[in-house]
Amino acid sequence: MKKIRPIEPAGPLRGGDTVLESRLSDHPSISDNLGELLENIFEKDNVKFKPNTFLNRLESELSRYTGLNPENILIFSEPDAALQSIVDLYIDGETCAVIPGPTEATAAKMVELRGGSVREVYGESPFIIDLEGITDALSRTTALLVLSNPTRPAGTIYSRVELETLLNHRRDFLTVIDEYEFEITGINCTDLIGKFKNLAIIRKFPRLLGLASTAGEYLLADRETISRVRAFREISNYPALSGTAAIAALRSLGYVNRDNQTAKENMILMDTRLRALGFECQKTPFDYVLIKFFDSVAASAYLIARGVSCRSLSGYRQLEDYLALDISNDRNIAAALEACEKLPKRLKNPVEKPSEYSEV
Repeated sequence: MKKIRPIEPAGPLRGGDTVLESRLSDHPSISDNLGELLENIFEKDNVKFKPNTFLNRLESELSRYTGLNPENILIFSEPDAALQSIVDLYIDGETCAVIPGPTEATAAKMVELRGGSVREVYGESPFIIDLEGITDALSRTTALLVLSNPTRPAGTIYSRVELETLLNHRRDFLTVIDEYEFEITGINCTDLIGKFKNLAIIRKFPRLLGLASTAGEYLLADRETISRVRAFREISNYPALSGTAAIAALRSLGYVNRDNQTAKENMILMDTRLRALGFECQKTPFDYVLIKFFDSVAASAYLIARGVSCRSLSGYRQLEDYLALDISNDRNIAAALEACEKLPKRLKNPVEKPSEYSEV
């Protein structure tokens, strides 16, 4: 059998047309597992296996991976399909969703399209959990509380006490937590599934392991919730090749720990170096660091033009002055530090508007 060429996925942060580099070839154990799985399929002439049989294999692998029973797992082949199914099931013209910000607008748009209302909660800082503000926003019409843990893109982490406080506050609505970045952050509350029937967790198949392009995701919840969602929405079969790649990645957890440690080291390095250059930074549990600028849009354009993978957060309330800078590879870190050293003064000052616009 010929050697399988690793899949090239698209990363979450983009610099113009420059996609963050993440390849299966960076993770040889994943490529080996994928090749072995495909070889077994072809050798056994099992290419035309029944979709349900394959889906059961993937559910079993996820059961091992998450520590939950298969009846607590529901797999989706389309992006954002899990959240869309929950919104369609729980939201109507008389209900609302509480969504703490700043966060991506996906959930809010889904709720509004269903005719529901959205209550966004903003605290004094995007880097502090406003637990009181969230509980105050909950009302008798609340059907969903939608959280990201850690929050995206700010990277603020809900503690276990905070999550259990929210889950215990009232149990007549569903709390949905996205753990899309679990493989990077290690933040995990799957053990709460057995304790709270009003909790659902959504994850995507490991982006860190090079699977962003598979678009798959899965829902973790109480079996009753899983049954309701399954009955409400017809679940399409998961593509065989994408699922095979997902299984291979899920079996290669050793590389997750290695890359997580590298990301933590890079985070400390970038935070130290950037602060020494006079920048105001915010560390995150993700694979990017936040940097504050006077004009984050212009700063991102400046950095992207110099080969740096980053994006402005100007579209997020409370984070308008911040830029997310990728720290997942040494080449981008080196290019970013070199560009930041030469950054014009008019882009660097995050507090006061400069009186002069001359460059350094």
